[in-house]
Formats: sequence, C-alpha cells, structure tokens
Amino acid sequence: METNNLAMNIPWENLSMFLPMIVIAITGFYFKNNPPKKINRMMGYRTKSSMKSQDAWDFAQVYSSSLLFNWSLAGIVGMALQLYTQKSMNPTSFAITSICLLLSIVAGVFYFTEKELKSNFGEK
Repeated sequence: METNNLAMNIPWENLSMFLPMIVIAITGFYFKNNPPKKINRMMGYRTKSSMKSQDAWDFAQVYSSSLLFNWSLAGIVGMALQLYTQKSMNPTSFAITSICLLLSIVAGVFYFTEKELKSNFGEK
C-alpha cells in the first residue's frame, strides 16, 4: 500500500530542525509586543549602542524583535518549501542548511539593528 503523505516521507530529524526557528519566532513575537521598558543587562536587545539612551533602547527592542519575528517566519516557510521540493533530503544536509539559515537570521538582525541605531541615534 503506497501513500503520498508528505509527513511519512520526511525523516523526523528534518522536522525537528523547525523547533529552533519556531522558538526564535515566538521570542521575536513576544519581545515585539512586550519589549523591556527599562535599560537592563538581563533581557532584550543589549548592545552598547542600544543601551546609550532610553530612546535608542526602545527603538532597538521593537526593531530587532520585528526583524527576528518576520525573518524567522520567512525561514520557516523556506524550510518547509525546501522539504516539500526535496522530500528525501538527507537529515544532515537539512540540519546544516537550517543552522546556516538560523545563524544568518541572527547575524542579519544584529547588523541591520546596529545600522539603524547608528543612522537614527548617531555616535554619541
């Protein structure tokens, strides 16, 4: 008996690679809607430039969280499309691709947030 069920053809290891991206999306969504109000060293987007002033802090929290949420959703869609088009993808290859995508998203969030902080709040 042959089935065309997509989930049956995809190794569970590939499906487990969605978990980190989902956690990142949830984190971005949470901090986008509940950004830390006061500058602190415990949570939020914490860099020297974001902690220079309250205005920079407030901007960085919302901006970085929005990028993190939107890009991780795009990453989830991209991963799903990759699995759909390459149903028998090797779990190791998919894991490497997923980790590279995740690291690219995190690096991109830092790069673009710092760039926006510099252009909006300058070097004080």
